Amino acid sequence: MSLGTKLAAAVAALVALATIATSAAGLVSTRNQVEGDIDRFLRERASEIVAGERAQPSDRDGRGRDGRDERNDGNDNEDDSVNNITIDEAVDRSTGPQAVDADAEVQILDKSGIVVSSVGIELPVDESDRSLAGRAGSDIIRTVSIESSDYRILTRHIPGGGAIQIARSLGQTTDLLSGIQQRVLVIGLVCSLLAAGAGLLLARQATGPLRRLTASVEQVAETGDLSTTIELDRSDEIG
Repeated sequence: MSLGTKLAAAVAALVALATIATSAAGLVSTRNQVEGDIDRFLRERASEIVAGERAQPSDRDGRGRDGRDERNDGNDNEDDSVNNITIDEAVDRSTGPQAVDADAEVQILDKSGIVVSSVGIELPVDESDRSLAGRAGSDIIRTVSIESSDYRILTRHIPGGGAIQIARSLGQTTDLLSGIQQRVLVIGLVCSLLAAGAGLLLARQATGPLRRLTASVEQVAETGDLSTTIELDRSDEIG
C-alpha cells in the first residue's frame, strides 16, 4: 500500500468515526428529548384527571366501574340515565374532556392496588405501583413491554387513596429513531467515501515530489548516470 493510499484510508476512517460518534450522540439526544416530551404529557394528563379536569375513565365499550352502559343509545333509557345523574354531570359527559383520547391509555387502581377501571389495554401493575396506591409518594415512570410493544407508563398516587396509571406507546418514537438511524448510516457511508476520495487526492498532491524522487533514484540505479536532475518546485519540508 502506497503512502497516499494509507493517508486516504486514515482520513476516511477518521471521518467515519467522527460521523458515527456524532450520529450516536444525536440519536441519544433525540431519544431523551422525545421521552422527555412523553413524560411531560403523562404528567399533564395525570394532573388533569386527578384535578377533575377530565372525567374518570370507563371502559372503551362504554361501561363504567359498575358495569352500567353509559353511552347514549338514543332509546327511551336516555331519560332514565339523565334522571340518575345531576345536570352538571350530564353536561360534563356530553361536552367535558374525556379521560383518554387515542393518544394514551388510562387505568385506575384502588387503595389495594387492584384495577377498578381502565381504558384501552391492560397496564402492568407491580409492587411499587401497589405501594404508591396505598400511600402518597413520588410518581413512578418506567418503560414496559406490552404485547411486544414498548410503552412509557406513569403511576401517580390519588389523594384519598388509589393511583392512576397513564401510558403512551413508544411505537412512533421507535419508528422515528429507526428511520433516523438508517439515514445516518447512509450519510456516514457517503461521507466516508467522499473523505476517502478527497484524502487520496490530497495525498497524491502532497507526495508528488516523493514519487518523482523515487523515479529519479530508480533511474540512477538502472543507468548509473549521476547527472540526473530532480526538479524542485517547493520550499516546504517535502521540498
